[in-house]
Amino acid sequence: MIDNNLIQEAIVAKLKLDSNLTTALATSVEVREDQYQGVDYAYPCVRVKIGEQVPKIPNCPIYSQPFTVQSMSEKDSSKEANHIAYLVSEAIKKGFTYKTVKFIMVSRTLVEAVRNDQRTWLAEVRYASLVQDV
Repeated sequence: MIDNNLIQEAIVAKLKLDSNLTTALATSVEVREDQYQGVDYAYPCVRVKIGEQVPKIPNCPIYSQPFTVQSMSEKDSSKEANHIAYLVSEAIKKGFTYKTVKFIMVSRTLVEAVRNDQRTWLAEVRYASLVQDV
């Protein structure tokens, strides 16, 4: 298995390298893990949520690793959240390597923004990927 923290770090780092995305956010710092609980929080922002890592083939170091990147906005319209989700989908649309984890295959689904609560919109890019420890 691959450390979940490394997988999440890889996705966050990949997103932070995309200037189109980071320019659309309050700050590039607002690309964070889904479980961020700090007091400094600005909209619009992006959060990375990883799913359950499952061996693809027994005794083979390739794993199925779904993940979701959420785009959040406080604008009156859903347009900003949808646009940022699109930028995320463009930032990660093929495999990449980070440190010792290789994302071999990446497929994505763009999900339209919906009201998350009274003040925020939430759009998602859902990914299916294969990862390998290299």
